[in-house]
Amino acid sequence: MTDLLPLLQEFHRDKLAMLLRHQAGARLVGQYDANNTYQYIVNREEAQLTWVGTAIRELGGDAADARETPRSAAGKADAAARAIFDEDARDAQAFVDRWRPRIDEMQNARHAKMLR
Repeated sequence: MTDLLPLLQEFHRDKLAMLLRHQAGARLVGQYDANNTYQYIVNREEAQLTWVGTAIRELGGDAADARETPRSAAGKADAAARAIFDEDARDAQAFVDRWRPRIDEMQNARHAKMLR
């Protein structure tokens, strides 16, 4: 249980950074369907961050804040959007690769399911 709070806080920081990158990406992608997809992703991430933040506070901790890192998209609209999508896909896979083994080892089923 003593390792749970730092793990949740680290997950929260990673997920918050991802959310902020997705929000920045959504501002750069003007195509309607793609932007709607970003809004869906952002809403899901906000919900998960709320759950994780609640769990952190229940354990007596604080959920960290983060600052958005600027994103840029070079090239024409379609090429720039594709570059953003590709970068987000790589980042998402890296996030899963980094967190899946740690989550699979968690003893607390409630928290493991929440992080999945």
